[in-house]
Amino acid sequence: MPKYVSLPCEIKDLGEHAFMWKFNTKFLYVGNLTILQLNGVEKDMMSNGIIIRRLTNNLTGIYR
Repeated sequence: MPKYVSLPCEIKDLGEHAFMWKFNTKFLYVGNLTILQLNGVEKDMMSNGIIIRRLTNNLTGIYR
């Protein structure tokens, strides 16, 4: 069983827009800002992806 899950994000050209991550209907990150802190979820600063370090039921949902 893996100890964490990594969700990558490849950005080619945002122009003037900011990237964002959502968990279900709530914003987690917008650009470099943390909007909602989830215990066990962190942004990977190298790839703009996110890492889910605690694989628990309360972190189950849709990440986009």
